[in-house]
Amino acid sequence: MHSHQRFALAPALALATLIGCGGGSSSHSAGQATFAVMSDTHLHDATTLGASGTAFDEYLANDRKMIAQSEEILDAALTDVKTQKPDFMMISGDLTKDGEQVNHFLMAYKQ
Repeated sequence: MHSHQRFALAPALALATLIGCGGGSSSHSAGQATFAVMSDTHLHDATTLGASGTAFDEYLANDRKMIAQSEEILDAALTDVKTQKPDFMMISGDLTKDGEQVNHFLMAYKQ
């Protein structure tokens, strides 16, 4: 595995470690695990990378993703996941908008 591939996995592993394990709820039977699953979060650090301007507006005109609101949407989803107290959390698909390092760092620090 190349170093850039390991780096791309780090945010998902960090997030799973932070909120995915050990939260077990007493509402499920022994021997059964609960999972939270998210996919294609497309996280965009609007504070660092911006969320306005001609190029950004042109990008949004040709894309259905809610990039400018992605952090707020992720935060709301994580809050909901925490209340569910799953045993494990899996995130598949695209974690960040276009794989920018700053977006992966932001994802890694989400709790």
